[in-house]
Amino acid sequence: MDLVAVPWIDEAVAPEVLAEAIWKRVQWLNHQNQFPYQPSAMPHGRLAWFFPLLQAPPNEGRSGIDLSITPRT
Repeated sequence: MDLVAVPWIDEAVAPEVLAEAIWKRVQWLNHQNQFPYQPSAMPHGRLAWFFPLLQAPPNEGRSGIDLSITPRT
């Protein structure tokens, strides 16, 4: 699933805070207790994370959340 977050209000949290909050809601699906993910730098200042979810059957690719967060200005 692709998920894009765009800051819409002045009080928007930092991208890392939002990414960890989303991960905490779905972490039970990948059985990890700590937020181990580092973002990838993307074009236009976006930060991106991939959170794997469940185990995908062989040859069916990875299942997860592809999260991109645009920077606050």
